[in-house]
Amino acid sequence: KGFVEFMKKHFHNKKVLLIGGKTVAEDSFVRKVLNVSGVIALTDENAYAILDDKMDEIVKTIPEYDIVIGALGQATRALGYRLWKDGHKTKFFDIGSTIDALADKKLRFWISKNNRRLLPLYQGLF
Repeated sequence: KGFVEFMKKHFHNKKVLLIGGKTVAEDSFVRKVLNVSGVIALTDENAYAILDDKMDEIVKTIPEYDIVIGALGQATRALGYRLWKDGHKTKFFDIGSTIDALADKKLRFWISKNNRRLLPLYQGLF
């Protein structure tokens, strides 16, 4: 219940940009839950390696959005730091492994253990 309320309060009725790996960025359920209206897709693995090449596109795009969600693994921290350090005024949210669960990517034990039960519940609520 708390997750659903949080998503609806902070992401719905806002313009949301998702910067993530291709698999999660293109997942229709992820986009629905997070109310994604724009995507910058990077690679699913080692996003940090191409972050420099994507920074111009990211910096040009973020002013159009109310919220920017990072879903790049450890590269999310680097992206958030760069945006903060360079003085970009944006609400930046690191979604963490929650996005993997929504995309049914069983990359963590908690997802493998719980997703069979939780994913249908969330699909019914959004």
